[in-house]
Amino acid sequence: MSTTTPVPITDEREKRAFVQRIADSPGFRSAPRLRDFLLFVTDVALSGRSSEISEQYIGREVFHRATDYDTANDNIVRVSARQLRIKLHEYADTEGNADPWVLDIPKGGYVPVFTRRQPAVVEAPPANRMSPRWRIAAVVCAAIALLATGAWVSTLTGRAGRDKHRSPLTDLVLRPGQRTLVVLADSSMVLLHELTGQMTTTDDYAARQPPPPARIPSLDALTRSIATQQLTSVADVGFAVNLLRARPDALDRIVVAHARNAGPRSFKEGNAILLGGPRSNPWANLFESRVNYRFDFSGEPPSARLVNTNPRPGEPAIFVTERHNGVVVKSFARIAALPNLDNSGRVLLLAGTTIEATEAATEFFLGERSGTMLAQALGRDPAGLSAFEVLLEVSAIGGMSHNSRIVATRLLP
Repeated sequence: MSTTTPVPITDEREKRAFVQRIADSPGFRSAPRLRDFLLFVTDVALSGRSSEISEQYIGREVFHRATDYDTANDNIVRVSARQLRIKLHEYADTEGNADPWVLDIPKGGYVPVFTRRQPAVVEAPPANRMSPRWRIAAVVCAAIALLATGAWVSTLTGRAGRDKHRSPLTDLVLRPGQRTLVVLADSSMVLLHELTGQMTTTDDYAARQPPPPARIPSLDALTRSIATQQLTSVADVGFAVNLLRARPDALDRIVVAHARNAGPRSFKEGNAILLGGPRSNPWANLFESRVNYRFDFSGEPPSARLVNTNPRPGEPAIFVTERHNGVVVKSFARIAALPNLDNSGRVLLLAGTTIEATEAATEFFLGERSGTMLAQALGRDPAGLSAFEVLLEVSAIGGMSHNSRIVATRLLP
């Protein structure tokens, strides 16, 4: 073991070389956005301008936000800083464990802190201080203390995160050493679709383009207002909370963000869980062409349905929500696991044709029997598959999901 002691930055050249080693490590080469963040703040700090480092400054210089962008509504810097801290800790414990320095960005700010490692000093006990019998007793007591401490820590971190009751499907996207981004759907996109008749493309969403005119001109002001809001559903927030409860062992690797605070690079770094289909979460469009069951929003008024692009014998070509007296009685949900955009992690898509169906998909994902059910439907353990999707039929009573069952599956290339 070693301890770390903060020291002033006195050798700029040594620190810059150390930062470059971090930036050139595999973990940071596969995360270009975090790499740029790291290089920017360390360069400013090592140039003696630490007082200039702020959320607004980083957002403008690293993430190309407008000079006066609203940090209260756009937390891209805060989210990325949390991811960067995790990456730095991982580096220090793996490739950088022999480096003479440790780099951190303490919570509450964005100024990097360099700390020099110092080897721990272990004093040899004076000879004959303890008889052999007492030495043995001391070793036994120490072992018991370690075991007790381990049990105590296990209780604190939550037994649910490791015991047989947790869903085995969570292991698909919660991998040691990798962060998992949970992307909450943007409910304002559904409202804009209904007001304007046009779905927002991924490119327009990424560029924060203004919405098209409302179909009723008097609603234009309302449309522009909705386009600036960060709205999401209670069901999405509930899923994020339940995931954190189910996997307390992965709390330091799970990052929850609204869709507006994600970007294309978010799906190249580590793992991600995307909640909602292409209408409520435009980032889902990045993966829609890779799956068999695809969302379609044609019709008036717009409503979601799932198109079976390559039906097998006996399978319907379209899965449509059924209603009785205006109340949903049957809907469908798609769960798809795919490689991320650079094949370095996995993306999980959870979406339904209704809010109830999306909620059913999240419940299935977190259910302790889901792994067994999915393995039976796929004919093999999903943990050994690189890509697959499953279609759930969700029955509802009184507008609430009551029961779901697997009606179709696909192994994806």
